[in-house]
Parts: sequence; C-alpha cells; structure tokens
Amino acid sequence: MTYIDITDLINRATEDFAVGQLLKKNSFTLYETMSAIEIMDPKMDSGMKHEKPKYTYENLNECNLSINQVIKIIDRLQGLE
Repeated sequence: MTYIDITDLINRATEDFAVGQLLKKNSFTLYETMSAIEIMDPKMDSGMKHEKPKYTYENLNECNLSINQVIKIIDRLQGLE
C-alpha cells in the first residue's frame, strides 16, 4: 500500500478557516463524530482524569514515602509508559 502525503494540500485548503471550523468527509457520520476524542482534554478524553493530586509541590514535604516505595512507583510508571 502506498501512502500519499497530503499535508500541504490540507494546509492550503484550511488557510482561510475560522477557529473551530471543520473540514470533513461527507461519509463522516454522527457516530464517528461522537466517537472522536481530543487527546489530553479532560472534557473529551475519558482516560484523562482531572483530579487535584494528593501531593503538590507546595505540600511535598508532607509525603512520607520510603525509598523502596519511590522505586516501586517509578518502576510502575515506567512499566505503564
């Protein structure tokens, strides 16, 4: 399968678009619209939780983690990455 880079075409086609204006294919259905997400937007991305963290920079000295707990956290985060 050969792919064609259409980046320049899209950029030229959308130069005059207003903020929020959309370019879509006619076969783009309401279902596909509702299924689309904006990544890292807490309102749109169900995987992005917008909760205040328990520990912030200001109260970091209240965090009483052992070195083993810190290592486990880092290891878990790297595994998830």
